[in-house]
Amino acid sequence: MSLNAIDSQTDDPPFQMAPYSPTIGAEVSGIDLGKPMTDGQIMGIRAALLERKVLFFRDQDITPPQQLAFAKRFGDIHFHPHVPGLPDIPEIMEILKTDKDARPFGVGWHTDQMFNPQPAKATMLYAKETPSAGGDTLFANMALAFELLSDTMKDFLSD
Repeated sequence: MSLNAIDSQTDDPPFQMAPYSPTIGAEVSGIDLGKPMTDGQIMGIRAALLERKVLFFRDQDITPPQQLAFAKRFGDIHFHPHVPGLPDIPEIMEILKTDKDARPFGVGWHTDQMFNPQPAKATMLYAKETPSAGGDTLFANMALAFELLSDTMKDFLSD
């Protein structure tokens, strides 16, 4: 797959990807998450996610129902066992930080939902408001990290 454009060999409108780094992440442009997508577009996004691990779709303006419809194109929705979802759309958790909160939600290194026996295969974060400074979200390619370990360490960790 080219990282500059995805063409699904059909009449689907192509979209573009720009890599963030050599090992992880890409910014996707030329697609509106609020509009219905073809199967070819979804297959292209799925392939891009598997290859790049993290995709960024900037300047999107979607409603919770549109976000849920997009997410459902990739599989069943995983409910968080400890944090309730929105009243009308329980599949979506709203993460808010108010002036009364001492720490932001999810502060510190973590991997989403890995404490579950069957963790979610992917997480979607739709940031509507972000701070002008701080609040960084970082990502790590753990598949590559494992691949680069010695065979002895891989054997040790394989269970």
